[in-house]
Amino acid sequence: TIRVWNNDVSGTGAIQLLNYQGALIDQVNYAGAVFAPRFIDADDDGDADIATPFIRHDSLFLGLADANGKHLFHLLLTSGKPRIEAGGPIPWDPFVSLVMMLDVDADGKKDLVSIITTGLAREPRGIFVHSLPDGNLIGKMLIGAHIGSYIVEDLDADGRTEILIGSTAVNNGANVGGFDDARSYLILVELEPTPRI
Repeated sequence: TIRVWNNDVSGTGAIQLLNYQGALIDQVNYAGAVFAPRFIDADDDGDADIATPFIRHDSLFLGLADANGKHLFHLLLTSGKPRIEAGGPIPWDPFVSLVMMLDVDADGKKDLVSIITTGLAREPRGIFVHSLPDGNLIGKMLIGAHIGSYIVEDLDADGRTEILIGSTAVNNGANVGGFDDARSYLILVELEPTPRI
């Protein structure tokens, strides 16, 4: 079992690995507030690794640890900034909807694909592709629309994976990449080094 723990005073977080009786096996610490972890095979060894999104200041990171709690590496997914309004700033509020491993650039090695969305802070939202373990950004597609649901599949049977995105109209004023969040869209994205609509 994995439990997420955040220290509101220091702004740090951790994931705690528990056995079936609820006893602590290990703890992986992060230098920021931790979100719900996901499971991916980041090092391509056939075993699931723990991918933990965490935010520090205005940067969103993904920390990776193996199933025993050994830290593998972490990478910067993206950075944002607070939304400035007359009533005061609204903190940047990213959320990682998806992390998965997929060979996007056809080099024989799997890349990290993530979908990042935001709430009131608007941007950046979209699809990001990073190489591992170096964490280099291969490509991204920013979307002003608020990403709601999605399907990841080879929808047109061409041997390449697509993401079908359904957006919601939260009407926060975001407008990026030809999409705004005042309307709902159905967007089909071809996963390539730079994702393509």
